[in-house]
Amino acid sequence: MIALYTSLAGAFIPFRLPVIQYGRAWRSALPIALATAMGWSSIVAQSVIYPIGSRTVQLPTSTDVFVQLPFLRNPEFHGTCQGLQNNGLHDPGESFTDLNSNGTWDTGEPFVDTHNVLQFDTAAPATNRFVYLAGTQPNHYYALIADGEKEGSTFPVTANDGQTVTINLNGSSIQGNVGPGTSFWITPYHTLSTIFPSQEGVHASTSHSIATRETQVLIPDTTSVGTDLAALDSYYYYSGTAGAGPGWRKSGFAQIIANDTPIKQECFIIVRHRASSAGTKVVLRGFVQPTRLSTVLRISATSDQDNATVLPFVTDATLQQLGIVECGAFIPSESHSITTRQDQLLVWDNTVSGYNKAADTSYYYYGGLNPPGPGWRRSGVANVLANNEIVLSSTRCFIIRKKGGTTPSQIVWSVRPSYLSQ
Repeated sequence: MIALYTSLAGAFIPFRLPVIQYGRAWRSALPIALATAMGWSSIVAQSVIYPIGSRTVQLPTSTDVFVQLPFLRNPEFHGTCQGLQNNGLHDPGESFTDLNSNGTWDTGEPFVDTHNVLQFDTAAPATNRFVYLAGTQPNHYYALIADGEKEGSTFPVTANDGQTVTINLNGSSIQGNVGPGTSFWITPYHTLSTIFPSQEGVHASTSHSIATRETQVLIPDTTSVGTDLAALDSYYYYSGTAGAGPGWRKSGFAQIIANDTPIKQECFIIVRHRASSAGTKVVLRGFVQPTRLSTVLRISATSDQDNATVLPFVTDATLQQLGIVECGAFIPSESHSITTRQDQLLVWDNTVSGYNKAADTSYYYYGGLNPPGPGWRRSGVANVLANNEIVLSSTRCFIIRKKGGTTPSQIVWSVRPSYLSQ
């Protein structure tokens, strides 16, 4: 067992948890900078350390509240890669030739058999222990690469056996970047039930009618092309006994319990209380990711592209601390003119009331030499550096708008947060 204490929410909160490990000792580096930033009171060290914390988010009524997810769930497995292999099968995320144009891979259609199977050196849990099975295994899992060139990258787990884990590369490649000696974790995704335990901060709905829905949780669209995208899905908690009984529901699917729906770590959610409902709060709790933070941003060939993507920083983050320009994932603008502006970062302020509200502030990175020189700018304020303005906190969140390109593509945003050792 490990006992850790944190004071992110203003009071010391004890947590005790089991550490599940199979045959290999591993110790996370816990630099003084992280302990200082997090306000830890004491840390009881064991062979494995997963630092933890909490953050309180106010959920006022009559407004859309953007909620970043700064913490992970309990990692359940740590392994060391012994090699990569392909498996001769078509796995989710692998490209294929759609001969009958039905949008899905069918037996006999050619496909690219990627190296997406991690071999490791320790005995893992039972076959498909990390594969979701409704009513039996409620979690969806992902692999987090813990070091090496792909450090911080995450990939959904699609299968496992006693010595391998198969992952969905989502069109990317890890061959040549992940290999013998690379460490990785297997961690469950958050769900609405883990973000809002016992419906904390949520007003339950007694019917399925949208007219009387008390609290909705909106999931941003991370797949469509374009800007100003509407929410992809909407969820609510039903407290009645009809049909499948109490539980989370996806709008339009009243008879299906949605408690196990996975929420991506790098995707924020939007909480919307009905105007007649009282404001609430939720305390987000979990584990600090002690590696680089990394995710993929999409670029469209036909238009600018909004990316509802926020890395799991556990402290407030300024524009400079995002590291998005330095890693090449955010293209600077060579002038202040909006007509030639490249990438933009749009910020929403939770203290501003309203549903479907527009961004509160827009930023861009100026790469020219006019005074005061290169750096972040707030739109409309060209002569003042904005490097130290906070854009990610319990009250602020953002979308990254990538300038349209000539072909659809992806680029990796990767940064080591300032609270970790370099």
